[in-house]
Amino acid sequence: MAPHPKQTPPPSPIHSTLKHSLQIPPPMAATSPPLGYQFDPEDYELINVLNHKLQNKPIPFDQTTHLDLYSNHPWVLLKDTQPAIKRTKEHVIYTPRYRATGSTHITRRVLGGRVGIWKQVSNFGYVVKIDGSDGNVVGREMRFVFYEGDVNVGLVRKTDWYMTEFTNMDGDDDEFSICKLKFVAYRV
Repeated sequence: MAPHPKQTPPPSPIHSTLKHSLQIPPPMAATSPPLGYQFDPEDYELINVLNHKLQNKPIPFDQTTHLDLYSNHPWVLLKDTQPAIKRTKEHVIYTPRYRATGSTHITRRVLGGRVGIWKQVSNFGYVVKIDGSDGNVVGREMRFVFYEGDVNVGLVRKTDWYMTEFTNMDGDDDEFSICKLKFVAYRV
């Protein structure tokens, strides 16, 4: 005689609602990196990470920090975080890009109040991935320095915060970018 199958009651409406409201991370994001793993990406690899994030694809051992870089002073934003790239002590930030009023292609980098501005110090350069003897352009990079103070009055002072912003080739249309931030203290 076959044993009677155990019947389970149907799930309660509260339980099924809770189950569907939770976002379960993909298996690759839940695993820890292998022993000895260090996050030290090349520039073209950061463009690849950015493309994966823009397409909502999972990234194994993701070390990027999701922050609104243009919301406050870098000291305030990064005071409780460790640099993602240990060798160079750089933070890797995935951040939204805000458009300047009336423009679809210019990113606004002025912080509100009397906080400061990210000033561009170089024209954009190309990020090239070399495959064998060929090189493919996969993205663009621009360098910035943070100036703190009241931008409206013109009283700003250069700080030791440096940023390199990476976008893919059609980056003017993207709402996000990936940035490397570094505080460079001068030695006396």
